[in-house]
Amino acid sequence: MHSYGGLVGSNALHGLYHQETTGGAGGGITHLIYVAAAMFFPNSLMAVPYGDSKPNVSVVDPSHFDFLPDGRVVALHPVEMWIGTEEGDKWEATEEEIAEYVSAITPIATKVASQKTEHAAWMDGKKFQEEGGPQVV
Repeated sequence: MHSYGGLVGSNALHGLYHQETTGGAGGGITHLIYVAAAMFFPNSLMAVPYGDSKPNVSVVDPSHFDFLPDGRVVALHPVEMWIGTEEGDKWEATEEEIAEYVSAITPIATKVASQKTEHAAWMDGKKFQEEGGPQVV
């Protein structure tokens, strides 16, 4: 799982951990892999909403986003926010590649940042309980 997918995956995969059965064969998930992903405890929030349900983006000023009436949000200045404006910020990316990247950015629902997790699949199962927590590698 990557990025916000860690939060979604932890909710969706809850209870599907590998379980031993009397026949020796068992089904279920044996490992979860989080790559630069959100990994939350149950009943956690990704961000604390403002009174008007805009997410409290702790790293970036909310004035850098356009909050759409349908509950979605999009960055107003994605190049400045995520790539940078200095020549060294762009690494080897061409202006055409950056324009293509920016054109692919679409609004996301603000609910993703302000909806509580219900479960944490990484806490499921025998191995977690025996070893006392997640094993980070």
